[in-house]
Amino acid sequence: MKKNNISGFFAALVMGSALFAASCEKPSEETPVPEFPQLIEKTVAPGESVTIPVQANMDWEISVPENGLQWFWIQDGAFQLYRLSGKAGEAEVVIGVSATEEFDNDRVCEVTMKMGGESKVIARLVRPSKEKHLTVYAAVVADGEVQFNETGDSYLYETEEAESVDMIWTGTEFRLPIKVESNYNWSIKTPEWARVDVPSDGVGEKNLIVYGVPSAYPLDAASGKLQFMSGEKVVKEYTVNIPGCKDIFSYKMDMSITELEFNYQGQIKVATGFIDGPATGYVSGADGIRVIALSRNDSGFSVDAPSWLEVNVAEYDRTEGADVLQQRNFTVSAALNEGDNRHAALLFLPPTLTVAASDLFDGAEIKEEYKQYSVPVTQLSSDQEFISMLANPSDMAAGGATFAVSENEDLYNRFGQTRYAYELVYTNQYARDNARMIFTSAVTSYKVFDENGFLSMTLDEDMKGGVVDMVSETAQTGHVVLYGATGNVLAVIECRFDPEEIIGEVADVAFIGESVMYAPMVGATLEDVSEDPSFSQYREGQALVYHLRYTMPAMPMTISIPSSIKKHTVNPYMFRHNIRVNDLKYDEDFVNGVLGGVALVDGGVTIYMEMPEGRDYLRGNIIFSNSADETILVLVCTLDLRETAE
Repeated sequence: MKKNNISGFFAALVMGSALFAASCEKPSEETPVPEFPQLIEKTVAPGESVTIPVQANMDWEISVPENGLQWFWIQDGAFQLYRLSGKAGEAEVVIGVSATEEFDNDRVCEVTMKMGGESKVIARLVRPSKEKHLTVYAAVVADGEVQFNETGDSYLYETEEAESVDMIWTGTEFRLPIKVESNYNWSIKTPEWARVDVPSDGVGEKNLIVYGVPSAYPLDAASGKLQFMSGEKVVKEYTVNIPGCKDIFSYKMDMSITELEFNYQGQIKVATGFIDGPATGYVSGADGIRVIALSRNDSGFSVDAPSWLEVNVAEYDRTEGADVLQQRNFTVSAALNEGDNRHAALLFLPPTLTVAASDLFDGAEIKEEYKQYSVPVTQLSSDQEFISMLANPSDMAAGGATFAVSENEDLYNRFGQTRYAYELVYTNQYARDNARMIFTSAVTSYKVFDENGFLSMTLDEDMKGGVVDMVSETAQTGHVVLYGATGNVLAVIECRFDPEEIIGEVADVAFIGESVMYAPMVGATLEDVSEDPSFSQYREGQALVYHLRYTMPAMPMTISIPSSIKKHTVNPYMFRHNIRVNDLKYDEDFVNGVLGGVALVDGGVTIYMEMPEGRDYLRGNIIFSNSADETILVLVCTLDLRETAE
């Protein structure tokens, strides 16, 4: 009985196992495999959005890096998310891109999709860094000067990008304006001899100036680089050039003195009379400027420094950081002269001019090529004329006045014995403006001898000079007598007013400035032909007649002319554009409000001659006249290319 129960138990167990096995062998459905979209790789722009299509076979989750949400995000309506979930099926996910632009850094976003326990990058988006742009435009330079726009309120710049930045000498410094257009804030590296004031905000259009550094000016021309930087990286560079400064040189006497004249006491002649010395001025340039004083006697110049003339020039400052070009003051003084008139010349020589003193002159003349550096010096003897005129004879004549030592022996005794008697002539009451007198010593008093009351005199406060006034409508004659402390007659002036008198213009018509040097080189000549019969057709009254001849084209020369000249005409009329004064057309251009007006620069004008087409010879003339239309100068102009054309 017991045995049968055990058997039954095992039978039941076997049957149960069989049933379980049968149930496990029954087929079941397969687990789904996630299907990810193909990888999208795209370069995106700032502010762009990218739509990623999703066709998922199961529930999904898409995400972007949470630490990069400022650059990329998932746009879900009005929300910016770093993670988004969805159900199986079709969908679209929008990736937003920041509009904030950056330099130097590319921004990358990997979009990750997760399904069925798996993750995969389904998009790689790259927002490239912003490219840095910078362009430099140089200011327009013509004839060595920076040009302005039509309104004159800003510089004129080239329309093409600069190939180089070429600084110019302005007369006071090396500089060149530039315009910089940039989309980033930049810094700049320059050569040691250049600098630029960098704006705090370099983005956009900036007008700047490249300056030379005065303490580092190179003596010879030099080149370097303007490097526009972003941090330590060079974004753009331009060549910058600076001329050498060794040839930059100037000198000037104070009070506009061009010829230095001392009286016997060592006082200096200026526009208001003689004043106490010394004479002063400055030299400007690099180290090595020479100031040389040469003696002159009856036989000519010598290299010996005049013992009576003392010249002192301030030392050149050679300390570190000092300017290369320096302005240094000088003084010139003369000792008491107890002998005859004495003469010398001061020469201010640039560092590059190494000529020996003995080569500066030829006999009694400073050589032409060195006259531009020369200031004549005269010291009068104690036995000099009591009265001298401040204005030169040409300026006096232009105003209608003459002054001369009298040859009338009666004048030396008529009012009391004197060593000095003079004749002063006015043709109009305004002639006095160019007839100021200076005396060698102070007078005590004066008297006017005048029957009709047309004559008067005004003395300076120090009694060392004055001016005579004459006002009349008819010819008159009177006298002014100057007295000393004891009542002695110092000088007598015979004063004559004659509105009908013709005073010939005293003028020095000659090449001036650089034309003195260049005229012989290019075959240009200028001669007085007032008495030449072959030029008689050009004579007009007492006007001067000069002949200016050019033998090369495009070689204008500068000449001095009388200061009374105010306007001009060109003859024949057909040559009005071929012959020009200061490069102006007399019938088209106004100067000082006058059609055909003449403006004197440093006492002169520049004459241009251009050959008409098809010719090799041209002759015309320029009629120069004063404000009353009186002809002062006839300039015959000849352009002869017959020899150069062969």
